[in-house]
Amino acid sequence: MDDSQQNEQSFELIPIPQEALSNQETEELNEVRRVWDKDDQLWYYSVIDFVKLLTRSKNPGVYWST
Repeated sequence: MDDSQQNEQSFELIPIPQEALSNQETEELNEVRRVWDKDDQLWYYSVIDFVKLLTRSKNPGVYWST
């Protein structure tokens, strides 16, 4: 396996049901992206996805950068 294939990372989605975040009864399913770093043996999570979940912002990237 060459270095380019070894360092290739792919995102995994973690489904989070809406009822875990509030008392509303909805079937909406949110997802948080994460990627495993083999070298550091750590999971890295998408902060933008958590901002979207917690703030319910329609544009979480702008919310985060502000």
